[in-house]
Amino acid sequence: MAGVIPSGLPRPSRSTRWLIAAGVAVVVVAGAIAVPLLLRSGAPQPAATLTDEPNGSDLGVNGVAFSPDGAMLATAYGDGNIDLWDVATGKLAATLTDPGGLPGGLPVFGLAFSPNGATLATAGARTYLWDVATGTLTATLTDPGGGTVNAVAFSPGGGTLAAADWDGSTYLWDVATGKLTATLTDPSDGPDDQGVRGIAFSPGGGTLAAADWDGSTYLWDVATGKVTATLTDPSDEGSYGGDNNSVDAVAFSPGGGTLATADEDGSTYLWDVATGKV
Repeated sequence: MAGVIPSGLPRPSRSTRWLIAAGVAVVVVAGAIAVPLLLRSGAPQPAATLTDEPNGSDLGVNGVAFSPDGAMLATAYGDGNIDLWDVATGKLAATLTDPGGLPGGLPVFGLAFSPNGATLATAGARTYLWDVATGTLTATLTDPGGGTVNAVAFSPGGGTLAAADWDGSTYLWDVATGKLTATLTDPSDGPDDQGVRGIAFSPGGGTLAAADWDGSTYLWDVATGKVTATLTDPSDEGSYGGDNNSVDAVAFSPGGGTLATADEDGSTYLWDVATGKV
């Protein structure tokens, strides 16, 4: 998921974090996940609390994703584990472990289910594709730049996987063959750039939005690999010393006409995709 804190900078407290995933409010409290499937009037009450205690992780939750049919929830941890939960029962169905080989595993920063729910993509030191039914690793996608992957997203048809890299590039992979088909490098990429933080395909799949550390959100034409628009965060200065606030997450509206961008100062901007205006 977006919002990965660079090495050398303090991580935010894990006492309470709020996430919004697929239109569902998700609360992360000290490494546990409460998934309110139904919010009644008044104070929200969680329908279930899922914790990763069976695997002993205490490094917090970096990402969550529902399967397309809503039956399964995947959670990614800082220790390299990915848990698959049965939403109806709240029970742990499977645990997938990042095969990076370091003690405690390599952190997983983002998750995405394929549109048919058969494949789970995980973002970290490498991009892995998992068979959801068997829990087996089916492909390892290694970015040419050798950087860390912050986020992954499947195209609406499921044939392409986009991987947002710390090196400022977004890589497009053919899911069936595991081959790299395109590299989209942010125009602002430079020696101090901290890369692409979040990505999202438009509902039609023709546009890819890439959120950059420098405060820009780029709209790419997937067919041509060209930038069609640059949306610049209105904030004047980022809290980490940049010219603009880092954009950490992006999401298209269901119709594709509006793009939401979330930045590090706590602001969310809604953009008209056709005009590029806030």
